[in-house]
Amino acid sequence: MVETLARSRAFDSTDLVILRIGLGPERHTLLCTPERVWHGRKDDLLELKRLASWSGRSCFLIPEAAVQKQPRLDCARAIDDATGVEVTMEQRMEILVHLIERGNSTLFECASAISHASPFSAILHLVAVGVLKMDSAVPLSPESTIEIAHP
Repeated sequence: MVETLARSRAFDSTDLVILRIGLGPERHTLLCTPERVWHGRKDDLLELKRLASWSGRSCFLIPEAAVQKQPRLDCARAIDDATGVEVTMEQRMEILVHLIERGNSTLFECASAISHASPFSAILHLVAVGVLKMDSAVPLSPESTIEIAHP
């Protein structure tokens, strides 16, 4: 639907990347655009966002530079790579019990607390699905802070 709105506003296929994203149980539309479009057609972009929101779509409008900013991009890629990892309910409970008992913990400590073939990927998967949260604005390392996501 947002792609149709973009075409009706004379946006080219190279002007926008339009993605449906999930953040936990919520669904949003991400509108990402190169700097030349961000600065050259800002009013049109804001109008597109307004129309999409009016149509019931929760939209985020961001410039390409914000998405590619490090360390956020590397962290987002690592979390995205972990979305296909399977984590059982028992493994989720191991992590939740660990975090309830200790409070915030490091990625390494959480990985040590779970019985999983790929423990780091399992923790990042739980971040991806919104069970856990971490600060993506700092470089991803074994010392990255993990905590239970608030509903």
